[in-house]
Amino acid sequence: MHRHTVDPRRFLLTLALIPVLVLATSCALSVQGPTQSIPFDSNPQGAEIYLDGELLGVTPITLELSRGSGYTLLVRLGDQEREVIITNAIDGGALVLDVIPFAAAVILVVASPCGSEGWTDLCTTAQTIVIGAGAVASGIPLVIDVASGAAYDLLPREVMIDFDSEDASPPTSVGESEAGRD
Repeated sequence: MHRHTVDPRRFLLTLALIPVLVLATSCALSVQGPTQSIPFDSNPQGAEIYLDGELLGVTPITLELSRGSGYTLLVRLGDQEREVIITNAIDGGALVLDVIPFAAAVILVVASPCGSEGWTDLCTTAQTIVIGAGAVASGIPLVIDVASGAAYDLLPREVMIDFDSEDASPPTSVGESEAGRD
């Protein structure tokens, strides 16, 4: 039976890339953090913002909110009140960055010098290690990002409440379509 031989230099290069896979992990927690700044403003300014009955501040203000949950805020100006709902949604871009090490590991194994014919035990073991390292390098940050809330984005990203408007329309946010503001 013919045994396929592996070029030791290429094999060592493959093994040397394992730490690169681990270090290449781009965790959303380290990039954007577990909180998000949401600017609030009102017309006229000076509206009070409450969460669960607790005064958070007066407009204009930027609130630092945890990405891990949604919020229902009460905004009050005199005897007028508006409810603002802040939702959290998965930030796909953050999660894509988390899976890069696993994708790199798969590409590395597919492009490895081992070939499909007669892999040696050593080569098969190295490929298993590379795939495992890629899975760990992607899995750990993915779990951390979801658990910390860093994998989420709060919406709307900015809130403007018009108390001078005669209708009691809901607050608007920057980036909403004009149809959503009526």
